[in-house]
Amino acid sequence: MFYYKHYIDKIVNRIQKKYDQRNVIEKLKSDLEEENELRNSNKSLETIVSQKKIKKKEKCFNSYKDASILCKFIMYNRSLSSFSVVERIFKECVYEFPRNPYSYIDFWNHLYGIRLFISKNNMYYEDYFTLLEKMNKLSDLILLKVSNLDNNLIVKFFIYYASFSNNMNVDKFSKKNDNNPNHSNSNIDFGFGIDMVKNMAIEYHVKSLTTLKNLFNELKDLNTTNNLNNILLLNDDLSEIVQKTKQYYITYVNKFSFSKESVELYTSFIRDVMNEPDVAVNFFSLFVF
Repeated sequence: MFYYKHYIDKIVNRIQKKYDQRNVIEKLKSDLEEENELRNSNKSLETIVSQKKIKKKEKCFNSYKDASILCKFIMYNRSLSSFSVVERIFKECVYEFPRNPYSYIDFWNHLYGIRLFISKNNMYYEDYFTLLEKMNKLSDLILLKVSNLDNNLIVKFFIYYASFSNNMNVDKFSKKNDNNPNHSNSNIDFGFGIDMVKNMAIEYHVKSLTTLKNLFNELKDLNTTNNLNNILLLNDDLSEIVQKTKQYYITYVNKFSFSKESVELYTSFIRDVMNEPDVAVNFFSLFVF
């Protein structure tokens, strides 16, 4: 573990160094443009043609494997921002190793895992289909690029297997999955830790209370057509948020095996947000703590 952290720190420092240098270069570039133009105007044609400029190319990675090592955090963080970081890391890796087919294969494998995870847990992501479409296009471009390189038999097998795996799960990465009667909600907790499910349920509980409060405030100030439009929009938002919160709580309560905390939170949601106090009392009375 110590070696892993030390190695990650070295990679991160190289990335920081490269992008710090890039920012400095961009800043100096604008300052030196006028001066360079003046100097070039005084140079002879022979001097300009024969002059050589040495450009040092900074690298973030010593090997294509560094990108995969750096992206191990994805096992513990499945947020959209972490997916974006993984994509940027591998794009940099492909840029630095454009002729190495394994950098593309690793990139594709990470994207495949992310797509599979999102498709299994789509209820936790806003506009997940647009996200999957973007990743599908990027994955296809990666396979196309690596297939045009000079590949050995092993790499060709990886390309074939990647294409085969993608075709086997193409229905999971498409919108048709939503209308599939065989697709149940039993997969909604695939890969999610208990704490994440709990946090999502509480987060949407708070969202529903906030939206409900805003709706009441708008109802108090109902004077114009604009207020009425806002009320209708808030009501639609509230209905959607309440439905999602209910789904999260069902998953949360089941994951915690009807623990006291989960039951109390779900009961408060039924009572305060759904405005069904009798149902809340009956639900809570089913359990003995």
